[in-house]
Amino acid sequence: MEHAPSDSFVSAARTAGIAAAIFFFVRSLVVEPYFIPSSSMAPTLSRNDHIAVEKFSKYLSPPHRGDMLVFTPPAAFFENGGKAEADETVVLVKRVIGIPGDVVEVREGVMLLNGEPRYEPHHAAGVTWRRGHEDDSRAASARLATLKARGAPPRRTR
Repeated sequence: MEHAPSDSFVSAARTAGIAAAIFFFVRSLVVEPYFIPSSSMAPTLSRNDHIAVEKFSKYLSPPHRGDMLVFTPPAAFFENGGKAEADETVVLVKRVIGIPGDVVEVREGVMLLNGEPRYEPHHAAGVTWRRGHEDDSRAASARLATLKARGAPPRRTR
């Protein structure tokens, strides 16, 4: 008994629909791919790397020092020369240095965490730190708190 061409089409459409549903479920709730366009996270991540970021650990525990976060930058990023204009597609990948209650400072090119020099094994030798603008670390923490309060929690990657 032969199947009618419409049966094959319905079967193919059903299979494609199921595959699309699984894809969107996984991408929306489990893991999302990102492209790394710059070398700002070198040597951990290189320019043109691709990473997969899981999306659910942010609900299980807060970020810890050393975790890498993927997040949409706050408006101040665009205002302070991070990019010419706000672009919804811009995401940043950065490593957590300070956690709530910490004070992160840069003095004479040395990063201090709670008043102590902080060695970051992820950086190449000879890295000097600099401030990007005139805000202090407490203002930066306030911006991160504002970002979290707006319902845009960072996604953590391990």
